[in-house]
Amino acid sequence: MDSKNGFQYSMSGFIDYTPCFGEYDLVWTICGCFIFIGTLISYQPQNAAILISRSNYGINPFMIFITNLGQGLVFFNIIALHASDFAGLFMRKTGDPHHNLKVLSTFLTVCNMAMDWYTYKFVYVLNFIFIDQEPRLKRGTKSIQREKFFSRFFYGISILIEMIVFAVYMLIGTQIGFQSKAMRKFAQVCSVLSACCFAIQYLPQMFTTCSLKDRGSYSLVTLGILLFGTMINFAFMFFGQGEDWTTILPVGVTIIEQLILFVICVYFMIVKKRNKIIELGKSNPSFDSIADAQAFESNNNSTNSSEKVNVEVDEDSPKDSEYHSQDTSSDSSHLPINNNTHKYT
Repeated sequence: MDSKNGFQYSMSGFIDYTPCFGEYDLVWTICGCFIFIGTLISYQPQNAAILISRSNYGINPFMIFITNLGQGLVFFNIIALHASDFAGLFMRKTGDPHHNLKVLSTFLTVCNMAMDWYTYKFVYVLNFIFIDQEPRLKRGTKSIQREKFFSRFFYGISILIEMIVFAVYMLIGTQIGFQSKAMRKFAQVCSVLSACCFAIQYLPQMFTTCSLKDRGSYSLVTLGILLFGTMINFAFMFFGQGEDWTTILPVGVTIIEQLILFVICVYFMIVKKRNKIIELGKSNPSFDSIADAQAFESNNNSTNSSEKVNVEVDEDSPKDSEYHSQDTSSDSSHLPINNNTHKYT
């Protein structure tokens, strides 16, 4: 944490910023490193879900915008409070064998928040590219056009806001001072705004999930990793780093929002699966109970995943040949052959 060391506390022109890197706790330092790695991989399931389906169905664009904005404001809050730390990054205290560990421990909060903001950018870009355009029962053409407009609009507005905030940060730092009261007031404003963003960031996604009664392409794995990681990060910043309350507040608000959304997603997953089993039971009157239908559904899924249809064709076979799948219940079909060996699955 920035210990307010700087030119106003110095008696000479050569300023030693190394006192900014105080004592460190090895356990919390290791914990912070794991948070960094977890942050790096936390959004990958969400990226994969969008890329595989090539659709952002079920993901609210306003939630993406608010989340990205809140993460950016937290990042600016941190760099505004750690001006001396950045200056001391280019200095080394002689005779201190633990200097590098102290630097690492001090900058873990900055690195974790920067990584969180950076990795979420990929989700933001993918949500902008893969806009779902397929009409659905509870999502007509007007809704699709509205989401397409807001996805592009929020993307442009986000870039503009980030440039404005960065310009204000540089203006205060160069004209008034990076350790001035104005800079700390700027950090507090960023913290309050980010807390407001995090307080409402998941509300649009909750509304979308409840209206669709389906999580769509929204990754529950990513949300679970984020919830667990955010809790650890909160403990790390509060107990391990002793960060300012303005930095910790948005993280605490985020935990509450993520927990509520996680419960909503799990609830609709259970309801969807139960409804599917009930429909299966209605279509098969032979089932005496829901448990029988559930057992049949589980067995049917495992059977379908294990079955494969393989067809091998000899090189001298005629162009139009008859092939039989390994599944004895299916009918034979005539397929054109161009290669020596083909497999149909």
